Amino acid sequence: MSRAAVVAWGEPNQVNLLPSLHAACAISGGWMHSLALNRDGTVVAWGFDSDGQTDIPDGLSKVVSISGGIAHSLALREDGTVVAWGGHMSRRQMCLST
Repeated sequence: MSRAAVVAWGEPNQVNLLPSLHAACAISGGWMHSLALNRDGTVVAWGFDSDGQTDIPDGLSKVVSISGGIAHSLALREDGTVVAWGGHMSRRQMCLST
């Protein structure tokens, strides 16, 4: 089986990939940060962290989709809930039910 790799480039703080990026199945880019979704439903974030957009909320799991915004990040869980962090939320997590 071949291995896939995520390659990033840009500002120096945007290319520091983390060891927890082990089996990416999806990626998303924000303004100056990036997100990766691992096959096990966990999320990895790296890059500029002005508003907490790379601070993954504790216990975030069972994620099926991700999206990066200007200064926030979003994750859709398999149960349909959306988790948002960063942005104008002062480093707080917000959960929304669909």
